[in-house]
Amino acid sequence: MVVAETLFGLQLVQQSCKAIKMALKTTEDVSEIAGLIDNVFRGQEQLKKKAHPIASKWGGFIKGATSDKFLQMAITETIQEKEAQKAIDRISYMLNRKFGQDTWTYILIARDEKKKRYEEAIEAKKIISKKRWAKISEILCSIIAVVVIIGGLWLFIMYAKR
Repeated sequence: MVVAETLFGLQLVQQSCKAIKMALKTTEDVSEIAGLIDNVFRGQEQLKKKAHPIASKWGGFIKGATSDKFLQMAITETIQEKEAQKAIDRISYMLNRKFGQDTWTYILIARDEKKKRYEEAIEAKKIISKKRWAKISEILCSIIAVVVIIGGLWLFIMYAKR
């Protein structure tokens, strides 16, 4: 199953590379290419997630014919990672050639900044949510305390009347 998932990641990278090459020849609008570049990054991340460290780790523990399968998986996945990197290098070359030197570098920098801002926004939402729940629990505790005090006073008054 791991091999199938890495093959999907490699296919995504290679198909996106071909599509970007075609799009660069036919269009001047970069927004059409953005989704394709996103697919490249997604495919590369899939390859990295399903990479070979676990297979090579288990391959050291298991002896016999099965360890050869793990070695084969490690070799296959490593080669797929290299092929994906070659495709990404081709994309960066094409983009730099079409839109000027360092275009790919700027894309990577912008991607990292946007990713960082997104993560910061998520973290800020979590902090706001925690503060909100703290305030809600504080209010609920105050209401409960007031109800208990009023109930205690009511019981005291009722007991004192007798």
